[in-house]
Amino acid sequence: NKFTQTIPIFSVQHKLNKNIEIIFGSLYSTLNHKLEEPIFRFDRYYQNNVEYGLQLLYNSSLIESDLWMNWEKFIFKNDPFQEEFVVGNNTDFKIYPSKKFDVYIPLQMLISHKGGQIDSSPNSKSTIFNGLTGLKFNYKINKNNTLGLESLFLWYKGLSLPDEGCNMQLFKNGKGFYNKIKYDNNFISAMLGYWVGEKFISPKGEYLFQSVSERDYYSSINFFEKTRKIITTKIAFK
Repeated sequence: NKFTQTIPIFSVQHKLNKNIEIIFGSLYSTLNHKLEEPIFRFDRYYQNNVEYGLQLLYNSSLIESDLWMNWEKFIFKNDPFQEEFVVGNNTDFKIYPSKKFDVYIPLQMLISHKGGQIDSSPNSKSTIFNGLTGLKFNYKINKNNTLGLESLFLWYKGLSLPDEGCNMQLFKNGKGFYNKIKYDNNFISAMLGYWVGEKFISPKGEYLFQSVSERDYYSSINFFEKTRKIITTKIAFK
């Protein structure tokens, strides 16, 4: 909560078998979840890096999965604030593995909840679902160079939203399409993408992709752009 505050970081990790690991306590957090930016923004790596809860990792030749629960705010009886937690999953299915060409089907979901039955907060409960699926293609040009294509469909649904108050949202349902081309070698990673979103909202996502203003999460400005179209690019030097 403050820059001068220190808290202990601990985790208990157990390998159940060659494919499954379970972690309790401090999780492999933020960017380790490998979620797409419209659902989970990059800035959370340094703004909200610590995640406490339970995590289940599965890794095999055809499936890679990360399932976790991050308890952001725990409550006791009559606390004046709501409990907050996030449940997430990222699973990649490799449907066509080969030496030169790979095809993946990603499945991602994030459920953000605010509520509680024992607090004294006047705020209504809120549960928001974000999901993603699509196709990812990777072509290995040679040992050091890879070209990727991704076509992703995302959706947003307010599972439980109040009609007014601090937890309300302007839209109850929305969707988005994100197409990307990527290039990677030993020295540089580059990406060019095109996003089209309609009534799309994601509490943990990058604000640029959303149909409501970042400031609407903290006040009642109600500035929005129902349909949002963005060209994105990234270059990273290693």
